[in-house]
Amino acid sequence: MAHTLSPRWWVCVLLVLCMAAEMLFVPCSALSTEETAAVSSMIAAWPSLTTSHSWSSAEPETACDWLDSGITCVNNNITEINLGSVELSGTIPAAISGLLQLQVLILSNASLSSTIPASVGSLPSLTTLRLESNYLTGSIPIGLFSLSALKELNISNNELDICSAYGMTNPLTTWCVNRTFHRGTEIAAS
Repeated sequence: MAHTLSPRWWVCVLLVLCMAAEMLFVPCSALSTEETAAVSSMIAAWPSLTTSHSWSSAEPETACDWLDSGITCVNNNITEINLGSVELSGTIPAAISGLLQLQVLILSNASLSSTIPASVGSLPSLTTLRLESNYLTGSIPIGLFSLSALKELNISNNELDICSAYGMTNPLTTWCVNRTFHRGTEIAAS
């Protein structure tokens, strides 16, 4: 007499196999919609990244998986962008504000021009902002000065007017711009 297995038993076996397959399969990292939009805007602003740093315009949502890209992620959130001394030639995209977990942004010596977008002043986790030695102009977004996590700010060697953000005018402008601060203490004057 042959013993047949009940349909209920097969359902249990199928469920166990599905759970095992799910545990073995590790999906690619996927960024949030806001972070994906920010990465896409950076690719549009700095197209050289698709060749020099392997940024993929076809799959910006997988930025955490890119090797040698200058991007560091924690739990599928971009926490650091280090593109210092990379020839970017362009502007800082306003959509960078979509990187809400960004702690470190280094875009020094990257041939950036135009102004620092006000949206940079709305990055709540930002601890380090290094934009020195570019061609940035205009006023510093006042929001930068209210970022409670910001410990290091270097905007030296640009054409910025930091003092006008507080209603000050020259001759203090040169003093204000050519300073580097770390944890609120001046560490270098250029």
